[in-house]
Amino acid sequence: MMQLFTERYVQKDLAAFLDLFADDIIFEFPYAPAPNPKRLDGKAAMQQYLERLEGVLEIHSFTTPIIHVSANSPVFFAQFEARGTNLEKDSPYEQHYISVVEVKDGRISRYQDYWNPLAI
Repeated sequence: MMQLFTERYVQKDLAAFLDLFADDIIFEFPYAPAPNPKRLDGKAAMQQYLERLEGVLEIHSFTTPIIHVSANSPVFFAQFEARGTNLEKDSPYEQHYISVVEVKDGRISRYQDYWNPLAI
């Protein structure tokens, strides 16, 4: 699932990317500095956020995610890196992510995105 996540994001296929998520997705950014949101509720909120992000950040590539599976649980942990461009600053963007992902009925139902806000 994370391979599709990274591929669809880089390909800028927003519809296919959003199809990975449940309609009632909870997407959290625990380390997001103000005025950025710390939580998005629902696929519509995610779509609006991603559309705004297009003018701020362009991801060119992700590393292959390393997945850690939680025993007897629909939760897994993913570690990966991104490279791209901060469009507002016209500078390189390099980020390390650790994500906590919960899957329900074949779709991502909760996503906690732990990233370094200093990389922005």
